[in-house]
Formats: sequence, C-alpha cells, structure tokens
Amino acid sequence: MNKESESNWSIILLLIALVSFLIFALTMLFSRREEDYEYLLEKRDRLHEELLKLKSKNLEGEIDEQEYRKLAKKYLKELQNIDAKLERMEKISSRKNYKLPF
Repeated sequence: MNKESESNWSIILLLIALVSFLIFALTMLFSRREEDYEYLLEKRDRLHEELLKLKSKNLEGEIDEQEYRKLAKKYLKELQNIDAKLERMEKISSRKNYKLPF
C-alpha cells in the first residue's frame, strides 16, 4: 500500500469512529432526558402523597398548624419547581420534535 491509500483508510476509520461516538452520545442524551422526565414525574407524585399525609396529620392533631403550614409551603414550592422543569422539558421536546414517554 502506498501512503495515499493508508491516509485514506485512516480518514475513513476516523470518520467511522466519530460517527459511532456521535450516535452513542445522542442515544445517551435522549435516554437521559427520558429518565429525568420520568424521575420528575415520580418525584411530583411522591410530593403529592406527602402533602396528603401532612394534611391528614394536621387534621388528626399530630402536628400543629404552624408546622403544617411550614412543611406544606416547602412541598408546594418544590412542586412548582418540578412543574416548571417538566414544562421546560415539554417545550424543548416539542421544538425538537422529540417525543417524551407519556
């Protein structure tokens, strides 16, 4: 083989490696988004459950009104943050024509 054909093979192998890496990176990126989205949905559901338990404890007198308000405010703030993140993810996915798993 001459130097020119060796150089061509090197370029071809380099391009194959680059394309393989890009496919891998994109696959990881999109699967991570699905995981993040699913994680946020699960976290939101858990917070809703915690809020219901908290309300029940308050009604049963297990915690006082001040503690209830403090914790409820914390949970509601976290729910707002999660909803904002989910909304941003949905907007991004609609712009990129990427389907979220729901």
